[in-house]
Amino acid sequence: MKKLILPLLIFSLCIFIFAVNVRAATVATPGGDFIDMYKAFFRDMQANHHQQVWDSLTAGSKNAIAKSLQDAALDSNERIGQAGVLDMLDKNSSNIRDDYLKKLNDGFEKISFYNKALKGKYAVKSSAKERIVLTISVNKAPKDFQILLEDGRWKINFFDDMMR
Repeated sequence: MKKLILPLLIFSLCIFIFAVNVRAATVATPGGDFIDMYKAFFRDMQANHHQQVWDSLTAGSKNAIAKSLQDAALDSNERIGQAGVLDMLDKNSSNIRDDYLKKLNDGFEKISFYNKALKGKYAVKSSAKERIVLTISVNKAPKDFQILLEDGRWKINFFDDMMR
């Protein structure tokens, strides 16, 4: 616990210094540490906590998943619209959401994605009232990821950002 206090104080000081240098109107009021939030998202994915993962996603990420599943359905000559797929994902009809996230998780495990992502370098790139951008560097390859304020909650935009 004592080992955690000093880094937490230093991080808080850095956030304070950053906030002082940014106009008050553009500073987000975070409900927690965004880096920890993203890491918790990866841990939830790895642990197959599908409902928590789904609930933490932005509408854009949910739509990105629905679009990829709809595209797969079109390739197999099934007729279902993206809105229908999104509804099935929201309700987890026929375990579509759980199956999708489980298969994704299995693929991530095979390439040691979680190990690499959790050990990657995280930095807050920018902060605005309803949008935080984190840069996550894995194997010295940086990629930006958004955390957006939707319906009064901060949500992860992982899948939408990955599909861009």
